[in-house]
Amino acid sequence: MNKNIMILAGFAAYLFFWGLAVIVKGLGGNMIFCTFFLVIACVLVPLLFTGKFKIALRKPQKKVLFYIGIIYLIFFSISGILAEDIFNQIAKNNPDFEAIIKYLILFIPMSFGVTMYCFYLIPEIAEGLFGNKILKIILPVVTSGLSCGLSFFVDKLGSVEMFIVMGIMGMFYGIGYLLVKSFYVMWFFFFISMMVHTLAEGKYYNYSWFVLTFELVLFAAAASSWYFYKRILYRPLKNQND
Repeated sequence: MNKNIMILAGFAAYLFFWGLAVIVKGLGGNMIFCTFFLVIACVLVPLLFTGKFKIALRKPQKKVLFYIGIIYLIFFSISGILAEDIFNQIAKNNPDFEAIIKYLILFIPMSFGVTMYCFYLIPEIAEGLFGNKILKIILPVVTSGLSCGLSFFVDKLGSVEMFIVMGIMGMFYGIGYLLVKSFYVMWFFFFISMMVHTLAEGKYYNYSWFVLTFELVLFAAAASSWYFYKRILYRPLKNQND
């Protein structure tokens, strides 16, 4: 099957299970089932795509552009936090150490999925669609914004305002992708931003430890499965083809 179709189908599945998890949580239902499929869709599936289609998680980039990208992402992250007075909001909520650990566990896989699809795989598809240099810049930025906006549109169960806000933010991250060309860098900055902003909201302070532990174990298992596929199964096949 075509690479682009498979990645977009994976993105659609990720949106579906994210929305399902939000609905189940809102109804007070059991999150284990949703968490299982959400981590599979957010983590394991896109990682398997990178192996199947030989997509490097860090692509060659000029050092100057890479360092400009790092500076840009630092500036963008800090300015976003300061503009919204995030630290004062966190201070008002006064989360304890336990709440902070919960947020760390919760948003590692969630930020992973958003970054992998919205700020890496989808902009990469857009970048490869046309040979025109201008479109190679515009399309990744626009698709990063659209995919990020859709993700949080689903998270808020149809909030147009959230779609617009996160869509604009996603385009700024799309610029970061073009500069650094590194999933790891993009994930780090988006994880920090996502965690800090949601700490200010205080929505997940009482999240179940059982579900969080299950999520963390599942995330580790998914990442380990990808490592096994990439290092043990994929490498011998690659050597045979050389």
